Amino acid sequence: MFRPIIAATLLLGAATCTARDGDLDLRFGSDGKRTIAFDLSTSRLDTAIATFVDSAGRYTVVGYADYGYVGFVRLLPDGEIDATFGGGYVTRPLPANATPTVAATDFAGRIVVGGYAMNPLDHDPFVCRYAADGTPDTQVGPTGCRIVPVDYAVDGDDRVNAITIGESGYIYLAGSAQRTDPGDYDFFVMRLRETDAAPDTGFGGGDGIQTVPFDLDGNHAGGDDDGATTLLLAGTWLYVGGYAYTNVFSNHDFAIAKMNSGSGALDATFCPNATTCTGSEAYQGKRTLTFTQTATRFDEQVRGLKFDRNGYLMMAGTAADNTGADLILARLQTDGAFPAQAFGNEGNHVRGTLLEDLTVGGLAVDFDTNRILVSGSTASAPDSADPDRLLWVGRFLADGTADLSFATVGVNPSWIKAVAFEHHDDAQPTDNTGGALLIDRGRIVLTGSRLWQRDAGSGLNDYDFAVARFEGDAIFIDGLDGY
Repeated sequence: MFRPIIAATLLLGAATCTARDGDLDLRFGSDGKRTIAFDLSTSRLDTAIATFVDSAGRYTVVGYADYGYVGFVRLLPDGEIDATFGGGYVTRPLPANATPTVAATDFAGRIVVGGYAMNPLDHDPFVCRYAADGTPDTQVGPTGCRIVPVDYAVDGDDRVNAITIGESGYIYLAGSAQRTDPGDYDFFVMRLRETDAAPDTGFGGGDGIQTVPFDLDGNHAGGDDDGATTLLLAGTWLYVGGYAYTNVFSNHDFAIAKMNSGSGALDATFCPNATTCTGSEAYQGKRTLTFTQTATRFDEQVRGLKFDRNGYLMMAGTAADNTGADLILARLQTDGAFPAQAFGNEGNHVRGTLLEDLTVGGLAVDFDTNRILVSGSTASAPDSADPDRLLWVGRFLADGTADLSFATVGVNPSWIKAVAFEHHDDAQPTDNTGGALLIDRGRIVLTGSRLWQRDAGSGLNDYDFAVARFEGDAIFIDGLDGY
């Protein structure tokens, strides 16, 4: 039922007399949307990762600004560029051949960017830290950056997919680390010191790194393809979500690990046994879940973790095959078991089909109402010259049912809102990627990138930062929040 809603969003836009929480906020950038182009070179590959908001309601958008640079731009509450912020745009050099993938802010308002870089022949994690104005933190390195080698395999491929920062400033990065076998990848989590972002040797195996092998497929003597994609820090516990390869239909399943945030030791009381964790193939601090035990639905991955107000661990992710991908929402108790109460449209989870290609970029839970927000991108023809890819955000009620009061499509209520940013002309493809989620005092902010123009002759694609803001709670729209 979701495909017609997406199509209607494209055709009818947001024409409505009464704004809903999920409708575009027309006070932001005049139409609820803002794009920013750095265009440092002919490649023009500007890819936004995240947006942060300060106490004055200003937004700092962070991302990849062409080869070798991270870019920052600050927007005023109305979406206009803040010229007092480095003239509007700030760029900083990254390590050689670096790809920034994640960003977060710490207790001091500093911006931390993580990713992976060539060092010199393999991929290793890197971290950079900047003051709120984009000035590099030279305690981390001369340019504010530091490469943090993993190197369990010679010329290994070690990549960062997730970041979180503790109240005391410890930085946690997570991703996939290659082991000795070419096809063997494990979860890894590294903890970096607040002072200089060097590895905290009290965490993990003495090198500041904790690896978590699932290795579920006995047919792979060297290990399996496992990877972490999201992190959630809750007090003294760190929850790590991602995917683990299993020999059941040769697929990836949802995978969760729970570890002590200070030492990295797994919590054996999380998913202690098969009685507690029905359907899991891992225990004693690890859990797997599958939602479609068929030979065709073979790639299930966690992409977001949050706690709801009842103390349940909420998971958002995708279940994909070579024909498309579904949205999956599920929740667990703190011991790894499913709650007794029904949730969603398939017993213990939500399954939603939008367009053929779906990604999840963000997850949030409103503690006042326990409603669930999830965001990402979706495309009707991902492998075509015109993927018709949109950013989207949707809302579910506490029991997993779609919240039809969330947004307006044409004149009809809808649980989802899809957004396409303008491009150079009608001959250009529609390609909007990302969908990171920020909640700004009730407002909803999506961050990604849009394709402005494709030069078929040179093969270059001109992407820009793209930010959309939605109405959110009425108390904030009425200007009672102080800005």
